[in-house]
Amino acid sequence: MRLLLVLVLISLNVNATVVPKITTFLQDVDEACKPDVERYNTEITKDFHRHIILMEMDNIDSDLNLRELLIDEGAITSQRVLDANLLIKINSILKYEKLDDNIKKSFTAIKQKLATHPLAVDLS
Repeated sequence: MRLLLVLVLISLNVNATVVPKITTFLQDVDEACKPDVERYNTEITKDFHRHIILMEMDNIDSDLNLRELLIDEGAITSQRVLDANLLIKINSILKYEKLDDNIKKSFTAIKQKLATHPLAVDLS
């Protein structure tokens, strides 16, 4: 019984000296890794936003093809509704401040294409 008591006391003493060292080590590792974790999270977020915007560009491109078909068929009302929806999509994407210059140029060109067609909606 005394041996067990001595072992428990030794264990408690070891825990009292080791646990703070381990805690300090883990805190140091956490602090050292924070910049890398933040950078990694930022890169993931940028990639995700870029992916969503590129998907939206594909969607807008499909809508532009549909727009041309509607114009060819003389479906002016449907084309104007589609133009209004396209402008809403484009304007919402252009509001995103972290947009790449190439993507901004592409969306601006699409917006100009909508404005220059004789059946285009009023952009003001």
